[in-house]
Amino acid sequence: MGVLRDHPELALFLCLAAGYLVGKLRVGPITLGGICGTLIVSLLLGTQKITVADDVKTVFLALFIFALGYMAGPQFFANFNRRGLTFGVLSLIEMVTVICIAYGLAKAFDLDVGTASGILAGAATESAVVGTATEAIGKLSGLTPDQVKDYQGHVATGDVSRWRAQLPGDDGRASGLPEKRARMVSTGRGKIEHG
Repeated sequence: MGVLRDHPELALFLCLAAGYLVGKLRVGPITLGGICGTLIVSLLLGTQKITVADDVKTVFLALFIFALGYMAGPQFFANFNRRGLTFGVLSLIEMVTVICIAYGLAKAFDLDVGTASGILAGAATESAVVGTATEAIGKLSGLTPDQVKDYQGHVATGDVSRWRAQLPGDDGRASGLPEKRARMVSTGRGKIEHG
């Protein structure tokens, strides 16, 4: 582990490679998928106190946001019509609802800012919230460096609440609708098949 602490960039690429392999493992009909596998490996390596420079975190967050925008941007502009307006209003309603629920849970259960932010990211199924919240927590005044580090770790832990194992036929873009039965699978196109 000393090599990974001395060269945290190796830890980053190890997380990506090992996480992808973990995501490919199949236990019966269940696979975790590359994203979930990478998150699990990253959490495990994170327990070894491997610190990544803030500049590297910022660059990778920017690359992640760029990739999301590059993928979703054309669809966003293609939907500027009456139907798109309906989806925009529904998105606004969802955003307000998710924020209110996350805030309510944080107050009701006296959650720290990191866990509350992670739950917000998980509830909104929006990974960009993880990076944004982690960066914002680092800029909060009145926190000791140890508190900042703990709260930043809690963001990822709270976000894990949204991940589930992928079933056959699930391409990872499953809707946020709760599954009524264990064999219900999303096709990623808004259609639900009952098994």
